[in-house]
This record gives sequence, structure tokens and C-alpha cells, in this order.
Amino acid sequence: MVYPAYTQRDIKSLYIGLTVMLLVLLSDGIDGALARGLMTTSRYGKAIDPLADKFFYLSMVVCLVVGAWQTVPQETVVAFAIFLLPAIYFEVRLVIIALVVDKECRHRQSAEPAGSNIWGKAKFALQSGVGFLGFGVPWVTAGFSLATGLLVLALPMAYLSLKGHQLDLEAIRLKPIALGAKLAPTTPPEI
Repeated sequence: MVYPAYTQRDIKSLYIGLTVMLLVLLSDGIDGALARGLMTTSRYGKAIDPLADKFFYLSMVVCLVVGAWQTVPQETVVAFAIFLLPAIYFEVRLVIIALVVDKECRHRQSAEPAGSNIWGKAKFALQSGVGFLGFGVPWVTAGFSLATGLLVLALPMAYLSLKGHQLDLEAIRLKPIALGAKLAPTTPPEI
């Protein structure tokens, strides 16, 4: 709803779509807070929620780039796309490390993965702002430029989030394997 309204310059539909997008984001936050507050978090929820966030973010920025290509100066869109490449890299790395952490937890029959960290939450808040500024200040280079600024600010948050997850993985790997867990074949030490 947001993308067609943005490209067709339909302000009313655009702001209705942005309102729906805001409600989706708020419900995502409320869902996580409720699950933690009621102690009903699950391995599935910890896996699917960040994947849904990444799908939301990536689809939003792809639509924003394609729509902006038609409405703002193309140099501005190219600058945005240049900063988008490391953002996508971090998102892919975060998905990969989440899969590895989950595999290690299952292999070692240890506690569930830790889930998101404060840097990941800050990153996602900035990434959401990218869409609201980029789409919300339609047909104005300033809105798209502000969205680019938020994208740039989200990059260090993505890096810190990734480092936090890598530390979680190292901590999991240092824990002893639970009794009854499948042992991975090891190679004898070199003499």
C-alpha cells in the first residue's frame, strides 16, 4: 500500500499505509514484551521474529529505492544504495550467526539462544525510521536524505549487534556439552 501510494503521489493512501506500518511495528514490540513478561518465549519465536524484522526492513528499503528512483535525484538514491550494501551484509551475517547459535545450542543441549540485544533493537528502530522518513516526506529530497542519515547511523548498531551475537556464540561454545548430547568427531591433537 505504501509503495504504490508513494510512486503515484497519493498522500492520503501513503499516510494510511504508513499508519498501518506503524501499527505493525508496535504490535511486533508489544508481542515481544508480552512474551518476555509472561515468560512464554520460545526458540521458534526467537528465530522467526528477527527474520520477520529483516524481511520487513529489506522489503521496505527495496521499495523505497525503487520508488525514490522515480521521484528524487538519482545521485541521492545511489548514495543511499551505497550505504544499503553494508546494511544488507550485516543483516545476512546476523541471520547466519543466529542459525549457527541455534545449531550449537541444540548440539550441546544447552539453554535457548539469548535472542536480540540492545544494539539490535536500536538498529531496528533506526531502520524503521528510514522507511518513515523516506516514504513519509514524499517527493522531497530532504526526506530521502534524512532516511540515508538514519541508515548510516544504523550501521554501527548493526556491527555492535553482530559482535554481541558472536560473543554469545563463543560463550556457548565454551560451555561443556550436556550429558547425553551428541559429540562431534574430533581430530587428535598434533604432536
